[in-house]
Amino acid sequence: AEAEAKRRINLSVRYLYLKTLKLLYDKRLINFSPDKTNGEYFREMLSHPHHEQFATVTRNYEYVWYGKFSMSQVHYQKLKHEFNEFSKKYPFENTAVILFVCNFFGSHYGQLPSQYP
Repeated sequence: AEAEAKRRINLSVRYLYLKTLKLLYDKRLINFSPDKTNGEYFREMLSHPHHEQFATVTRNYEYVWYGKFSMSQVHYQKLKHEFNEFSKKYPFENTAVILFVCNFFGSHYGQLPSQYP
């Protein structure tokens, strides 16, 4: 929320993607590992009914984060909506996850710590 408020859109998109990975890990749909690629996560999702939507949010994340594309607030809101729609398919049971991701990455841009999860 802080990154979004400061209009750090690329970082906000990163938070959305990390939140998505955590959600999928909690639902035991992927096995999280800091050294995995997004492609490896996609392959784990192939047997699930929403794998195409996961591919879309992953591709959009990669364009924004790794491509360092700038985007307008309007485009960001559309992208955020896509992430939220995907997340609705696998509802969070614990909102503390969101706080962890936001707090940790508020001061670090690297990967999740090795002890997590």
